[in-house]
Amino acid sequence: MWQTWGFQPQQNDDAPLQDPDPYVDDGVSQLRAYLSNHPQTSYRVNSILSLPTDYVHVGYDLGWGCGYRNTAMMYSCVRRLPAFQQHFRTYGFPDHLTLQNVQEIMEMSWKAGFDPDGKNQLQGKVYGRSKWIGATDVWSFFHFLRVPMKIVDVQSGADNLIKWITNYFLERATGDKMVTVGTGPPRPFCPPLYLQGHDHSLTIVGVVPDEEVLIVFDPSDPQQFENIPAFHHCEGSLFRRRSTLARFSQLYQILYLDTDSLLPEETTELDKRVSATLV
Repeated sequence: MWQTWGFQPQQNDDAPLQDPDPYVDDGVSQLRAYLSNHPQTSYRVNSILSLPTDYVHVGYDLGWGCGYRNTAMMYSCVRRLPAFQQHFRTYGFPDHLTLQNVQEIMEMSWKAGFDPDGKNQLQGKVYGRSKWIGATDVWSFFHFLRVPMKIVDVQSGADNLIKWITNYFLERATGDKMVTVGTGPPRPFCPPLYLQGHDHSLTIVGVVPDEEVLIVFDPSDPQQFENIPAFHHCEGSLFRRRSTLARFSQLYQILYLDTDSLLPEETTELDKRVSATLV
């Protein structure tokens, strides 16, 4: 049963030492405040932002750790939602995940039988290793935690990507489903997106629909690391247009939170295999 997998950090002398994980607590809310207070910002009025999400930057893992850091960003939003908050605390999962936390939980998901193909591809070992991961590995991570993530394959280039992501944010921003995060007011159920390109991943925390612009937390971008939350120094990095995305990749996978309800504790072997929707 899932509940037998309590989280106990590994003790491994071979694992690399971690520098302090640089993050900005709830970077999205700080970005929202920045946009509200800086009328000269061209994207101020029409931006749609996700639910509260931390910004997490790479450290010693520069060049290979973006997938783990984006997983930590996605987790930072999920763990704030009432449906998951107590569940994570009950099993000892921390509020802020280090890179090695993500690696440990990912290995736990494989041991529990999730995504056997991904496990075989990475030999079932990522802890203490500088291995790249992708969207299917992150799917396994979250499904092990009983978080209902889904994957979308986008194979029609940047135009189709921007269209899908813009519709995602518009539908949720104008929908009836609301959630309360912490002591704040109810907000539309609009979690961020994990975007996987050819050799890099990003966390999408919003859009500017009229401009066809994505608002991005990039864990490997030094402009964001050096300047968040002083956002006016890194607007060019935060706001990504079609041309930038086209250089980023032509094939994409998007991971998104489907609902704010825990997955059933009992799972079948079929439930543990990754599936994706093609758009």
